[in-house]
Amino acid sequence: MLYPKEQFMCGCAHMKLEQYDKAIFQFATSINIDAHDTEAWGNMANCYHAQGKFQEALRCTEQALKIMRKNWQLWHNCIRFALGCEQFYKAIGAVNELIRLDHLDGLNSHLLVKISELFLNKYAKNESMAEEEYLRHKTRFFAFFENFSNHINDYNVHRLVWRMKVTLGEP
Repeated sequence: MLYPKEQFMCGCAHMKLEQYDKAIFQFATSINIDAHDTEAWGNMANCYHAQGKFQEALRCTEQALKIMRKNWQLWHNCIRFALGCEQFYKAIGAVNELIRLDHLDGLNSHLLVKISELFLNKYAKNESMAEEEYLRHKTRFFAFFENFSNHINDYNVHRLVWRMKVTLGEP
């Protein structure tokens, strides 16, 4: 008989030793026994992240969030992994969820710079994108800015929002 806790603990040991493939196998075994083990999903995501596999890390985090939507650590990981695989809307969705949960730690101008850079690279600098589609993305980006700056009282955040509005022109 397999025991999920033992599989999980073996996964943690392999993770500590940076044996990520073995850790992933152990966490996957734990999940096969108990699919609601959010810690195993989260640790498996962190192993994939350590290997630079952001898509897989994001998928594992999304599975954990289906089970435990109020876990702020999972939402922070979701932001990190979404930025790693350049998924703009997943990143801002995760930020908005943290704001909704009133967990504002880590939401700062540095994060806003990363999200802004992703928007610029993915949408603003995309010359093949139709103007109407770009305006749709820009409108959603500015709505995100509004929500972010309404909840984060930081001079650098407000300054960055103002600079982006001037640079991109308000929709």
